[in-house]
Amino acid sequence: MADQVQKFLEIADDELILGWRNSEWTGIAPLLEEDVAFSSIAQNEIGHARAWYELAARELGTTADELAFDRRPEEYRCSRLVELRLVPDWAATIARHHLYERADEERIAALRHSDDAEIAGLAAKIDREEAYHRMHAQMWFERLQDEP
Repeated sequence: MADQVQKFLEIADDELILGWRNSEWTGIAPLLEEDVAFSSIAQNEIGHARAWYELAARELGTTADELAFDRRPEEYRCSRLVELRLVPDWAATIARHHLYERADEERIAALRHSDDAEIAGLAAKIDREEAYHRMHAQMWFERLQDEP
């Protein structure tokens, strides 16, 4: 179970930090609609982080909040991709959004096939929400590819 808890922490840390980074666009995204959309995506990611932290917390005998906020920086297991502070570069932010959503899709697909019904169910629920994130990332990725 220790390996599984570490995997939950890696996922949760990715989602939490990405949610924070995406929320940095609140109020300054290039279009009003994007301000709302990207803020919503940020909120979703932080909610997903909380769900994974809760699973890990049960196994570790702690709380989701302690895992999210009371660890030393070197104890976080998020990818370097989500740590990048990209504001005010919208194109770089969209590139990260696109890459992260594709990688996360693979990770969530693997968890949907877990033998543990709770893990599989959580992954399926998150995947339904992440489908909209992937569509958003793809739309912007294609839109920016078409610009000179």
